[in-house]
Amino acid sequence: MEKTTGIRFSIIVPTHNRPEKLHQLLDSIRIQNFDAGAWEILVVDNAPDNEQTKELVERFQSEFPQWNLRYVREPEKGMMRARNRGVAEARGDVLIFLDDDVLLHQDYMERAQAELPGLAPPFAGGGRIIPVFEHQKPPWLTKFFMPLLAEINLGEQLRLFPKKRYPFGINMLVHRSVFDRFGLFPVQEARRGEDWLSIPERRFFAQLKEENIPIYYLPNLTVWHLLPAHYARKRHIRRQAEIHYRMELADKRAFHGWRLLRTWGREGLKWVATLGVGFYYLMTTQWEKIKPVFQYRYWISHLLLRCSLGKDRCSQIEKTM
Repeated sequence: MEKTTGIRFSIIVPTHNRPEKLHQLLDSIRIQNFDAGAWEILVVDNAPDNEQTKELVERFQSEFPQWNLRYVREPEKGMMRARNRGVAEARGDVLIFLDDDVLLHQDYMERAQAELPGLAPPFAGGGRIIPVFEHQKPPWLTKFFMPLLAEINLGEQLRLFPKKRYPFGINMLVHRSVFDRFGLFPVQEARRGEDWLSIPERRFFAQLKEENIPIYYLPNLTVWHLLPAHYARKRHIRRQAEIHYRMELADKRAFHGWRLLRTWGREGLKWVATLGVGFYYLMTTQWEKIKPVFQYRYWISHLLLRCSLGKDRCSQIEKTM
């Protein structure tokens, strides 16, 4: 779509049959201090089953006519397809992608408006993501497990993402020039379950890193990610851990020739580190944290063994999601 003069920032929110979540996100925009003329908010309704999301957006349009709030319907289901539709419809220079189950920090848009113009394009990035649990977080769910729940907290300073870390689509941004140069998000793997860890996003950002496009961590662009109760259960953590490890193994081709020995050597070192962590928890009487760290290592070693014996395919997730 032709770019409109004045709009510099586009917030793109894909959503699918979750008007109650979207309502909370739009409510968090009420308290933002921002130049309405420089922003637009696109709600991309992804293959909806009803008109509830459209009606919700229309209510907010009526209540806040000063917002550049638009409703877009994407008939083909898939998160990446919805995001790509948002890119096609957006009129800003900086495209900010948010999931519908987040709340914005009260100065999110003000900080973005102040900080992002100082970055030289092309660039991409992601903000801080703080998980918020529906119920109290269980004591065994330590900092060690939080990246599996899409937590991103790399400190208080603007910096580049580390080598093996990438933004999550929950709270990420891409300058339009990046899409002009590299194309849109890959869509062949766009159909996903709620427990899938953003494979297309990971590959998109990996390509940018290979091309030396800076990917910034922006701590002042903070969101709270609202997690349902089952995210704090061990079954979900195990599923997330195995998906994450499959991604790593598939990327490294870890079962080809001599790489298999190196893969198992690294796994052995990780068991040594796990023993050290377990001993620390034992000496500091943090009993409830001991078993989960050993369970995690067992889950990964068991998956690794199955892949080594050909009983499981580490790249299987690429074709099933």
